[in-house]
Amino acid sequence: AGVSRVALRAGVDPAALTTLRVTGTAVVLVVVAALFRRDALRPPGGRLGLLVVVHGLVGVAALQWTYFVAIDRLPVGMALLLEYQAPILVALWARFVQREQVSSRLWVGLALAVVGLAAATDVWGDATFDGLGVLAGLAAAVCFAGYFLIGEAGVARLDPLRVILWSFAVASVALNLLNPLTGF
Repeated sequence: AGVSRVALRAGVDPAALTTLRVTGTAVVLVVVAALFRRDALRPPGGRLGLLVVVHGLVGVAALQWTYFVAIDRLPVGMALLLEYQAPILVALWARFVQREQVSSRLWVGLALAVVGLAAATDVWGDATFDGLGVLAGLAAAVCFAGYFLIGEAGVARLDPLRVILWSFAVASVALNLLNPLTGF
């Protein structure tokens, strides 16, 4: 967050920073796969291919962009606190959508984690309110929860490297269509 904030303060647009970060990560993942697990270079097809596309668009591209918008408009601690509400959203999804039993210890743990993050990032010290920043932070939390949930479904059936490589590849293509690196 700190390094990204420096780039944003230097005038780099959140969309350009997102494209650069995601594209760079996609390139690194392709190199790693080429060197160590060539089978991960084969794109998944059918429903798994669709799952990877959604994971790439929501769990990678939208997550990175909303996060950068949030840290551009809010104090870093507040942006992180908003984004890291994702585990609570995942627990709520498990409880109410998947109808799984969620232990009371998990809820206590989540509450302690949120309080700990708020204390560690000193969100009260920099408290400023920017409506768009708060919305971006909350959207980042939703996208991050999607990253976990969609990714879990993907790695249950595919090699994790294959899932993340193709998710980043999809995100990289989408972001370069919207905000090409040539303009960076």
